[in-house]
Amino acid sequence: MTDNKDKKKVDEFCAFCGKSADEAFKLVGGRGTYICAECIEKSHGILNEIIDKKQKERPKKVIPRPSVIKKRLDEYIVGKEEAKKLMSFAVY
Repeated sequence: MTDNKDKKKVDEFCAFCGKSADEAFKLVGGRGTYICAECIEKSHGILNEIIDKKQKERPKKVIPRPSVIKKRLDEYIVGKEEAKKLMSFAVY
């Protein structure tokens, strides 16, 4: 008689490289699909390269100093000096 767990292991294989549960170090699964630890590592490396490239392409945002933020708030808000100072610092 075949054990139910043994049957399940036969059906488990990496959807990316095709390694079976016996060949792979570890299979991570969800909803009937599995991925091995090696493919996870490769995917992680690829994603990090893409993120690094995107961050290098993206222009650096210049955040105005609190004094500049407060001057801008002065254009719209009358009084409330302490609140504007605190808000400017918090936003910075």
